[in-house]
Amino acid sequence: MVYFGVFFIFLLFILNDLNQLHHNYSGLRLLFPIGILLLIGLSIYAVVISPVSFTFSWPIRLLTSLLSFLNFVLLIYTLFFALPVKETFVEGSKQPLCTTGVYHICRHPGFWFLAGVYLFAGLSFGKLIFLYLGLMVSICNFIYIYIQDQYIFPKLFEGYTQYQKNTAFIIPYAKRSK
Repeated sequence: MVYFGVFFIFLLFILNDLNQLHHNYSGLRLLFPIGILLLIGLSIYAVVISPVSFTFSWPIRLLTSLLSFLNFVLLIYTLFFALPVKETFVEGSKQPLCTTGVYHICRHPGFWFLAGVYLFAGLSFGKLIFLYLGLMVSICNFIYIYIQDQYIFPKLFEGYTQYQKNTAFIIPYAKRSK
């Protein structure tokens, strides 16, 4: 059930993007925040229901907890502060293309931060199911950002094709044209 929930959540994200691309109905813009809330709820559920699979010493648990929190902060910054929030999440399809800051490093920097949250939290909690959940979320997220990058964003953002040529996909600084 947990893994099916991940597919459903990412389907909500894709439907939100398609709405921005085609109709931009204000009610359907709620799909993205609903998906985020469901992902948070599913993650909490996975932590609560699963037994501890392994443990580390407290310094390692503290380090992995701090790394998870750092990735969480960077994810929040990337999604909600590096982008113009009102245009991106309230007005929908009228937002400008962001090519500065973390979006200058690669086109989808949030991929790494989301994966980092799950990896380090799973290690901190010592719960194998949470690591599996993180792997499933990361795979679905990769597919989602690939769909965004190849089909949605080139139609949604003016200049996205040039941005693709000048900025790496997900590996920071991996591709630059002069």
